[in-house]
Amino acid sequence: GSLLLSSCESSRVGPELPTPNPPAPPAQPLVLKGTVVDSKTGGAVSGATVQVLKQDGSTVTALATDATGAFSYDITTLNQSVLKVTATASGYGFAFVYATIDLVNKAAQVVAIPLDKIQTTTVNLTPLGGTATVPSNESVSGQGVTITVPPNAVTQNTTVTAAQVNVNNVPPPTNSATTTQVGVTNLQPAGITFAQPVRLSFPLPYEFNPADQVPLQELVNNNWTSASLNAVVDNTGLIANVNITKTAQYALTDNTVVSGSVSGSIISNDNNSKH
Repeated sequence: GSLLLSSCESSRVGPELPTPNPPAPPAQPLVLKGTVVDSKTGGAVSGATVQVLKQDGSTVTALATDATGAFSYDITTLNQSVLKVTATASGYGFAFVYATIDLVNKAAQVVAIPLDKIQTTTVNLTPLGGTATVPSNESVSGQGVTITVPPNAVTQNTTVTAAQVNVNNVPPPTNSATTTQVGVTNLQPAGITFAQPVRLSFPLPYEFNPADQVPLQELVNNNWTSASLNAVVDNTGLIANVNITKTAQYALTDNTVVSGSVSGSIISNDNNSKH
């Protein structure tokens, strides 16, 4: 009897427990990856400032490229099918591309962003004042940008760089549907304040009417804002002059559109023809 009880106890099987379901794999993140390159050499542009923006223009993030010119950002929670990606870097212009987002397949496509190198001219400012000229390839007169510094505008010798920048290498004006940029001059480093106004003479890409006043804008955080100044066109109609009090990137804007039907003319929306 003792052996029988032992045998029965050892053969007793408990209730079978349900096998738990395996945990769901974590959702794959949706990462926007891209590169910023030199438009001529194709080489990486490290330290470039990259901004990611929604279609309404609001900024998602700003980040810098690494040593290989690459950047990445997790956009899993954005739920955007298109993003605008801008880039700029010291010594380079500005450019942007659009990133296409496949929300279903969790894929983001963006081409390399090419930046044009900006040719700069070193300008040495002294308390004695003086004049410097920066070459321009966009003026109808063939003249460059002239910087006229009066005496005592700076209290000590100061070195700046100046450049005439192609309008394709800067952000478009805020109201780009109705205005165009007719000259961009960059004075760096930004933020140097002059004790006396310094005159910028912009060569114009087409002839204006003498005494025309052309609004001046300043680039702040990759957005154009009014500088609350107007450049005045001289009696040749080819140069516009304005006095500035600090270094920055400036642009002249005009409400003109190029006519495709009248060769060699630009027709403004105030019905005045500019040749």
